[in-house]
Amino acid sequence: MPIPVEYANRQLYHFTHIENLPGILEYGILSTNERRHRGIAHKNVAYDNIQDRRSVMEVLCGCGGVVHDYVPLYFCKRSPMLYAILQSGIIDQKQIIYLEFPIQIIEQYQSVFTDASANTLPPPRFYDDASKLTVIDWEAIDTWKWGQQHDTGEIPVTQKKQAEVLIHKVLPIDSLKRIVAYDQHCVAKAEQIFKEHGVGIPTIVSGGRGYYY
Repeated sequence: MPIPVEYANRQLYHFTHIENLPGILEYGILSTNERRHRGIAHKNVAYDNIQDRRSVMEVLCGCGGVVHDYVPLYFCKRSPMLYAILQSGIIDQKQIIYLEFPIQIIEQYQSVFTDASANTLPPPRFYDDASKLTVIDWEAIDTWKWGQQHDTGEIPVTQKKQAEVLIHKVLPIDSLKRIVAYDQHCVAKAEQIFKEHGVGIPTIVSGGRGYYY
Protein backbone atom coordinates (compact mmCIF):
# COMPACT_ATOMS: atom_id res chain seq x y z
CA MET A 1 0.00 0.00 0.00
CA PRO A 2 1.24 3.56 -0.72
CA ILE A 3 2.60 6.01 1.81
CA PRO A 4 -0.25 8.14 3.22
CA VAL A 5 -0.15 11.54 1.55
CA GLU A 6 0.25 13.40 4.84
CA TYR A 7 3.66 11.77 5.36
CA ALA A 8 4.91 11.89 1.77
CA ASN A 9 7.22 14.86 2.42
CA ARG A 10 8.86 13.33 5.48
CA GLN A 11 12.56 12.49 5.55
CA LEU A 12 14.52 9.63 7.10
CA TYR A 13 17.87 10.02 8.87
CA HIS A 14 20.87 7.77 9.36
CA PHE A 15 23.61 9.28 11.53
CA THR A 16 27.17 8.01 11.59
CA HIS A 17 30.76 9.05 12.20
CA ILE A 18 32.27 10.94 9.28
CA GLU A 19 35.12 8.40 9.20
CA ASN A 20 32.57 5.90 7.87
CA LEU A 21 31.74 8.06 4.85
CA PRO A 22 34.46 6.61 2.53
CA GLY A 23 33.13 3.10 3.07
CA ILE A 24 29.56 4.27 2.52
CA LEU A 25 30.55 5.82 -0.81
CA GLU A 26 32.15 2.54 -1.85
CA TYR A 27 29.63 0.01 -0.57
CA GLY A 28 26.47 1.90 0.40
CA ILE A 29 25.19 1.88 3.98
CA LEU A 30 25.42 -1.71 5.20
CA SER A 31 23.62 -3.47 8.00
CA THR A 32 25.79 -4.57 10.90
CA ASN A 33 25.59 -8.22 9.88
CA GLU A 34 26.27 -7.47 6.21
CA ARG A 35 29.26 -5.33 7.14
CA ARG A 36 30.67 -8.08 9.35
CA HIS A 37 30.06 -10.67 6.64
CA ARG A 38 32.10 -8.60 4.19
CA GLY A 39 34.80 -7.80 6.74
CA ILE A 40 34.44 -4.05 6.34
CA ALA A 41 35.82 -1.80 9.08
CA HIS A 42 33.42 0.61 10.76
CA LYS A 43 33.68 3.23 13.51
CA ASN A 44 30.94 2.37 15.98
CA VAL A 45 28.95 5.15 17.67
CA ALA A 46 26.53 3.02 19.71
CA TYR A 47 26.40 1.37 23.12
CA ASP A 48 27.57 -2.25 23.11
CA ASN A 49 24.64 -3.45 25.25
CA ILE A 50 22.13 -1.95 22.82
CA GLN A 51 23.92 -3.60 19.91
CA ASP A 52 23.73 -6.91 21.74
CA ARG A 53 19.92 -6.62 21.96
CA ARG A 54 19.62 -5.66 18.31
CA SER A 55 21.71 -8.66 17.31
CA VAL A 56 19.05 -11.06 18.61
CA MET A 57 15.80 -9.07 18.31
CA GLU A 58 13.65 -10.80 15.71
CA VAL A 59 11.98 -8.88 12.89
CA LEU A 60 8.54 -10.45 12.61
CA CYS A 61 7.59 -9.35 9.09
CA GLY A 62 9.20 -8.34 5.81
CA CYS A 63 12.41 -10.32 5.20
CA GLY A 64 12.51 -11.53 8.80
CA GLY A 65 15.85 -12.14 10.47
CA VAL A 66 17.09 -9.86 13.25
CA VAL A 67 17.47 -6.09 13.53
CA HIS A 68 21.18 -6.31 12.73
CA ASP A 69 20.23 -7.62 9.28
CA TYR A 70 18.92 -4.13 8.49
CA VAL A 71 20.24 -0.59 7.99
CA PRO A 72 18.60 1.63 10.65
CA LEU A 73 17.14 5.07 9.96
CA TYR A 74 15.11 7.37 12.18
CA PHE A 75 11.99 9.35 11.35
CA CYS A 76 13.32 11.99 13.75
CA LYS A 77 16.38 14.18 13.66
CA ARG A 78 18.16 15.30 16.85
CA SER A 79 17.77 11.80 18.25
CA PRO A 80 17.74 11.08 22.00
CA MET A 81 20.17 8.28 21.19
CA LEU A 82 22.68 10.83 19.91
CA TYR A 83 22.24 12.84 23.11
CA ALA A 84 22.82 9.75 25.27
CA ILE A 85 25.95 8.83 23.30
CA LEU A 86 27.29 12.37 23.66
CA GLN A 87 26.69 12.34 27.40
CA SER A 88 28.64 9.09 27.68
CA GLY A 89 31.66 10.64 25.96
CA ILE A 90 31.74 7.90 23.29
CA ILE A 91 31.89 10.44 20.47
CA ASP A 92 32.17 14.13 19.68
CA GLN A 93 29.08 15.31 17.81
CA LYS A 94 31.27 17.52 15.62
CA GLN A 95 32.27 14.29 13.84
CA ILE A 96 28.70 13.07 13.32
CA ILE A 97 26.93 13.46 9.99
CA TYR A 98 23.31 12.77 9.06
CA LEU A 99 22.52 11.11 5.75
CA GLU A 100 19.03 12.25 4.77
CA PHE A 101 16.74 10.18 2.53
CA PRO A 102 13.16 10.71 1.33
CA ILE A 103 10.59 8.52 3.04
CA GLN A 104 9.82 6.94 -0.35
CA ILE A 105 12.78 4.57 0.10
CA ILE A 106 10.35 2.51 2.19
CA GLU A 107 8.69 1.54 -1.09
CA GLN A 108 11.92 1.39 -3.10
CA TYR A 109 13.83 -1.15 -0.99
CA GLN A 110 12.95 -4.18 1.11
CA SER A 111 12.12 -2.61 4.43
CA VAL A 112 10.12 -2.65 7.63
CA PHE A 113 9.44 0.01 10.22
CA THR A 114 8.73 0.08 13.94
CA ASP A 115 6.56 2.13 16.28
CA ALA A 116 9.44 2.55 18.79
CA SER A 117 13.18 2.07 19.04
CA ALA A 118 14.24 -1.40 17.90
CA ASN A 119 16.30 -2.19 20.99
CA THR A 120 13.70 -2.12 23.76
CA LEU A 121 12.11 -4.81 25.92
CA PRO A 122 9.36 -5.61 25.24
CA PRO A 123 10.17 -5.24 21.52
CA PRO A 124 8.41 -2.68 19.33
CA ARG A 125 5.80 -3.62 16.76
CA PHE A 126 7.10 -4.21 13.23
CA TYR A 127 5.28 -3.31 10.00
CA ASP A 128 5.94 -3.86 6.30
CA ASP A 129 2.91 -1.97 4.94
CA ALA A 130 3.54 1.75 4.30
CA SER A 131 -0.14 2.53 4.84
CA LYS A 132 0.43 1.64 8.52
CA LEU A 133 2.62 4.72 9.01
CA THR A 134 -0.46 6.13 10.73
CA VAL A 135 0.47 4.07 13.82
CA ILE A 136 3.60 6.18 14.37
CA ASP A 137 3.32 8.79 17.13
CA TRP A 138 4.29 11.75 14.97
CA GLU A 139 3.94 14.19 17.85
CA ALA A 140 6.64 12.22 19.68
CA ILE A 141 8.77 12.14 16.51
CA ASP A 142 8.74 15.93 16.28
CA THR A 143 8.98 16.89 19.96
CA TRP A 144 12.12 18.20 21.63
CA LYS A 145 10.73 17.24 25.03
CA TRP A 146 11.18 13.78 26.48
CA GLY A 147 11.79 12.11 29.82
CA GLN A 148 9.55 10.56 32.45
CA GLN A 149 7.72 13.84 33.07
CA HIS A 150 6.41 13.71 29.50
CA ASP A 151 5.38 10.04 29.46
CA THR A 152 1.63 9.44 29.48
CA GLY A 153 1.31 5.96 27.96
CA GLU A 154 2.89 2.54 28.21
CA ILE A 155 5.67 3.40 25.76
CA PRO A 156 7.98 6.27 26.84
CA VAL A 157 8.20 9.27 24.52
CA THR A 158 11.94 8.63 24.13
CA GLN A 159 11.25 5.22 22.63
CA LYS A 160 8.38 6.40 20.39
CA LYS A 161 10.50 9.28 19.14
CA GLN A 162 13.11 6.76 17.99
CA ALA A 163 10.79 4.67 15.82
CA GLU A 164 12.88 3.28 12.99
CA VAL A 165 12.83 2.38 9.34
CA LEU A 166 14.94 -0.72 8.68
CA ILE A 167 16.30 -1.36 5.17
CA HIS A 168 17.31 -4.95 4.50
CA LYS A 169 21.09 -5.50 4.20
CA VAL A 170 22.14 -2.53 2.04
CA LEU A 171 20.94 1.02 1.44
CA PRO A 172 22.59 2.42 -1.73
CA ILE A 173 23.34 6.13 -1.76
CA ASP A 174 21.47 6.64 -5.05
CA SER A 175 18.49 8.07 -3.16
CA LEU A 176 20.59 10.25 -0.84
CA LYS A 177 18.91 13.66 -0.64
CA ARG A 178 21.59 15.53 1.29
CA ILE A 179 24.12 15.33 4.10
CA VAL A 180 23.87 17.38 7.27
CA ALA A 181 27.08 18.16 9.18
CA TYR A 182 27.80 19.87 12.48
CA ASP A 183 29.59 22.93 11.09
CA GLN A 184 31.36 24.28 8.02
CA HIS A 185 34.58 22.49 8.94
CA CYS A 186 32.76 19.15 8.83
CA VAL A 187 30.99 20.20 5.62
CA ALA A 188 34.37 20.85 3.99
CA LYS A 189 35.72 17.51 5.24
CA ALA A 190 32.72 15.65 3.76
CA GLU A 191 33.09 17.48 0.44
CA GLN A 192 36.77 16.49 0.31
CA ILE A 193 35.88 12.83 0.87
CA PHE A 194 33.46 12.94 -2.07
CA LYS A 195 36.13 14.54 -4.25
CA GLU A 196 38.74 11.94 -3.30
CA HIS A 197 36.35 9.14 -4.26
CA GLY A 198 35.35 10.73 -7.54
CA VAL A 199 31.70 10.90 -6.53
CA GLY A 200 29.51 13.88 -7.34
CA ILE A 201 29.10 16.08 -4.29
CA PRO A 202 25.48 16.21 -3.03
CA THR A 203 24.01 19.06 -1.04
CA ILE A 204 25.95 19.22 2.25
CA VAL A 205 24.82 21.72 4.88
CA SER A 206 25.54 22.54 8.50
CA GLY A 207 22.57 21.59 10.64
CA GLY A 208 22.83 23.61 13.85
CA ARG A 209 20.46 22.93 16.73
CA GLY A 210 17.86 21.43 14.45
CA TYR A 211 20.06 18.30 14.44
CA TYR A 212 22.70 18.73 17.16
CA TYR A 213 22.94 19.56 20.87
